[in-house]
Amino acid sequence: MSIYFSLGFDHIVSLMGFDHLLFIVVLCAIYALRQWKQVLVLLTGFTVGHSLTLALTALGMIAIPPQVVELLIPITILAASILNVALPTPQSAVRPFMVAALFGLVHGCGFAGYFGMLLGHEESIVLPLFAFNVGLEFGQVLIVLAFYTLYFVLEKIRPIPHTSWTVFISGAGAGLAIKMILESLA
Repeated sequence: MSIYFSLGFDHIVSLMGFDHLLFIVVLCAIYALRQWKQVLVLLTGFTVGHSLTLALTALGMIAIPPQVVELLIPITILAASILNVALPTPQSAVRPFMVAALFGLVHGCGFAGYFGMLLGHEESIVLPLFAFNVGLEFGQVLIVLAFYTLYFVLEKIRPIPHTSWTVFISGAGAGLAIKMILESLA
């Protein structure tokens, strides 16, 4: 099962999974470091959505053309960026969790083909999917720790209002998402 843990971890932290990394950073931008519990709920929401479509696609129960998925993934990043600016202060963890889970559904389709090929020799999808998701969650936590460490260091150098940080990260995420959308349409 360690291969699936490594696969989940590598999937989220490698530059090949840049879209997922960017999505996680944009999602977390609305939270301050002291809101770490809400960030963990957010990450779990993404993993739940991601694993659901990963499993359904890998088992052949749903099929979305790769070109559509490659377009939808940056659209989710752009939408999360816009939501961060339009609705910057979530009143509860429900909205961000639902956004993360919903958009996680799209992101899960992006890796399902490769994951499905690996499952070809497995008797059950349960343990490989669990190990993959634990690796994914672990990688997400490390990314978020790095993100908030950077924020903490920059804040010590020069205080940054949290709303400015959110707008900056969301704007950068939106710009990169638009570039990815245009590339997928070309």
